Amino acid sequence: MRTHGTAMILVYALGGGLGHLVRARAFLHTLDMEGDAAIITASHHASDPRVLGGIEAIAIPRELERDAARCRAWIASLIDERRPAIFCVDAFPCGIVGELAGEPLPHSGERWHIARLLRWDEYSRFTAEPPHFDVTWKLEPLGEDHERWLRDISDDLRELELHDPPCDDSPPGELPDGYWLVIHSGPSSEVEELASYAEDLRAAEKSNAPIVVATVEPPDALPAGAIVVSSIPATRLFARAAKIVSAAGFNIMRQAHAYRDKQVVMPLPRRFDDQFERARRARNALR
Repeated sequence: MRTHGTAMILVYALGGGLGHLVRARAFLHTLDMEGDAAIITASHHASDPRVLGGIEAIAIPRELERDAARCRAWIASLIDERRPAIFCVDAFPCGIVGELAGEPLPHSGERWHIARLLRWDEYSRFTAEPPHFDVTWKLEPLGEDHERWLRDISDDLRELELHDPPCDDSPPGELPDGYWLVIHSGPSSEVEELASYAEDLRAAEKSNAPIVVATVEPPDALPAGAIVVSSIPATRLFARAAKIVSAAGFNIMRQAHAYRDKQVVMPLPRRFDDQFERARRARNALR
């Protein structure tokens, strides 16, 4: 196990949910860099040992998350302290509130960016003074304006297909046959919305299939008889499910791709992530 403070790569994966951590770990695993990495995060899920599998998590102070100037100063200090060979920015090239734009951060090595689909009209207001990246890793097709902008600020733009770390494929506990899987990490209000959608679909199809809800944030209200499981990773539940009901986040669409013929997607509104475009592309691919 790598000792504290010696990470070759620092991954800046700011976001309060589970998605940034899942993507960051898959990225590191795909490039065989898990053993020499640390992930900067604001997510409370980083404390769950199932999520990062031993990768060091560095928690950004809560009071800095929406303060671009103070957040930038904290990141600069961390880079000065750690001197990573690579500083890698997940999803938001200029940061989630523009904290990475403007004056360049201390230079201790290469700068990388992990790019996924964004609502570019919404996010581009942060991009007036962008950082420069040695490599941008494109994980899915981007919008034309977004990709053109990334080409201008990156020395190299590479496509990368992510692979998750291996896991025990056996489902947690005894689950009934032919279940409908509702999968969403949270928040609980959205889990409830997806579960309600699954219940409506089940009624429309006159099915009595049991509903299994895979989440780390279960809501109080769920369909009668629903079984709640906390399975990380939840991919072990896909094969036995008769139907998979999910949102259209990057991770679930990637992980469930092999089961897309039984996946039902309800995109959810996000400030920057374009779930509706991702869902539209998935529907078109099935035609």
